[in-house]
Amino acid sequence: MSKMQRITAIAILALSIFGIWSSVTHSQDPHGRPLLPDDPNTRKSRPAQSQPAGISAEEKLVRDVYARLMRYQSAAIDEVAATNKKAAKPVDYLTFELRAIHSGPIQDIYAKSLNQMVTPRAGDLLTITPNHLSRGSDSPHAAYLAEWLSIESKNESADQTGKISIDDPIEPRTIAEMFARGEQRFVDVVNYTSYEVTVRLDGKNRTYRALVLYHVGARDHGSYQTEEGRLSKLTSVEILDNVTPKMNTVLRDASPYARAPWKKYSKSDLYLAVVRTIRETKEAGKPLIPADAPIGYLPGDDVSPSKKDTQTLRATAGCPELHLYWDASAIGGLVLNVVVGQKLNLSAVGSNAPQNIQWSIDGTVVQNYVANSNTGTVTQLGELHSDAVSYYYVLAGQRLEVSVSADVDGAFLTDTAWFNVAAPNPNTPTVTLPTNGQLYIKTLGDCSGSTPGPNMVFGSISGPNANCTYSGVPGIEFSPPTTSTPPGSFFFVQLVTGDTVTYTGNTSSGGTMTCTATNTPGLDGAYPYQNKTGQTVNDAPFSPLLSTYAGSSRNFAATMYLMWQSNTTESIPVPMGSVNWSISASTFQTPTTSSGWSDPNGSGSAQQFAPASGISSFPQWTGRIGLANANCH
Repeated sequence: MSKMQRITAIAILALSIFGIWSSVTHSQDPHGRPLLPDDPNTRKSRPAQSQPAGISAEEKLVRDVYARLMRYQSAAIDEVAATNKKAAKPVDYLTFELRAIHSGPIQDIYAKSLNQMVTPRAGDLLTITPNHLSRGSDSPHAAYLAEWLSIESKNESADQTGKISIDDPIEPRTIAEMFARGEQRFVDVVNYTSYEVTVRLDGKNRTYRALVLYHVGARDHGSYQTEEGRLSKLTSVEILDNVTPKMNTVLRDASPYARAPWKKYSKSDLYLAVVRTIRETKEAGKPLIPADAPIGYLPGDDVSPSKKDTQTLRATAGCPELHLYWDASAIGGLVLNVVVGQKLNLSAVGSNAPQNIQWSIDGTVVQNYVANSNTGTVTQLGELHSDAVSYYYVLAGQRLEVSVSADVDGAFLTDTAWFNVAAPNPNTPTVTLPTNGQLYIKTLGDCSGSTPGPNMVFGSISGPNANCTYSGVPGIEFSPPTTSTPPGSFFFVQLVTGDTVTYTGNTSSGGTMTCTATNTPGLDGAYPYQNKTGQTVNDAPFSPLLSTYAGSSRNFAATMYLMWQSNTTESIPVPMGSVNWSISASTFQTPTTSSGWSDPNGSGSAQQFAPASGISSFPQWTGRIGLANANCH
């Protein structure tokens, strides 16, 4: 038996008496913990695995690509667990069960319904995100993230590159019709492999159908002697899997998996051995994944550190090093793309513990922003002397420099990276005054059920209706931009900055009563404003007119902030800018109108949108506003 056949594969597949493998799963120890190739328990407890006798090259290809995806996803889960210092659960790991694998000439399925052979892209689907980690120019190591996604509409095939959609709503739709509409894409397809998949992740599962197409160049795809030959044959293989995308990417990926924790592994003699072996294999022209490799094999599986690797590690350990990391990736010397509000976790990693650390971060940044109905609070970056720093960019910019300097083993070292920070554009709201700034006298009630009475209103509304809502024409309206890139959401936040209602000429004493808002600037209503995201909002402030006073006036001021929050993990909302608007109007009792009050003298107005310019552009508050009519004296 060859050395390669003696390796322990992570994906152990059981061969039933019918010759059909029923599952591909993670091996586990007696306590339910997944066993990985690095785990000494794996080496001790599992027998060597190789390709079972009698399995076809087509079935091996299908089982191999899904087994390798499982291993790449396991690497990502293990890195997260190592970073968070929290053990992963078995349900965190992606598993596949494959059955009903059939291969043959493509003509055999021409008349088959497309949806019978390839499950449409709808319902619960996976998103697969490949990540590759490397140290400098070394061979990259792979770790793939997998998450569930639910969609209602049918889109193109997940790994499709042609113009035709294999999920066209025309029913029934056959393989032959798909080929005819695909023009040159399918003209040289000669064979197929169909199969059923059950995928499990995070306690959810789905069973579906998928298909492999073999173009002319894929003949004898299981037989090759060089890396060039392997890649040439794989370019003629096409996987149609609408539930688990990126399968063609996995098929062509010959990266070793990223062992966890990456920071420790990338400075080990095993890492040096894996990188050296891959380099030597490429230089010799040999395939990175040999044709007789076990199912689930990845480059580096059969590698052990040599004496030279250990000596190299010891020699390089004598040279002080300092590296700038973003999460688990070294980023020194790179230019990276991020968006405003995206969380950045940076750290300084030295060959030994760095001392006298100093960070330098260009651009406008904050350490955090917390916003809810009780508070809107910005936390600015403090002293930048720890080995790790987390922050968010507030404003867009190009090539914003980040560097970290420290003493490592007596040497003063610096590592630097740059960030291109994007923001949605255009990012200006549409602001309108539907009544042209005019105020009206309207008979309104409040939400306590009191008897309706005359009110001075910025707008022309009536109510309250069900759930304490009002209908009609508001005094001011704000609509968010329709920008969809980068992915994220717009919403509004309104702060009341001032509100004073004055009643004059008391009918008994001739005196004056003044009502003043409290807790200014205070949050107006809900966060986000009117509990809406990505929608138009409005306002129509009104104040009651008291029959015991001859006149009333109101001076009201507010600021409406346009916020945007990216779809990235742990992002914060950041301001795009704000609009100051106000009302100043008065009215007096008169017998000449049906309401008993004169048409209001004055108006409402809005200033131009002011784009965000820095940290001061964030809305900040310590609670909800106490409007003027609740505080009269």
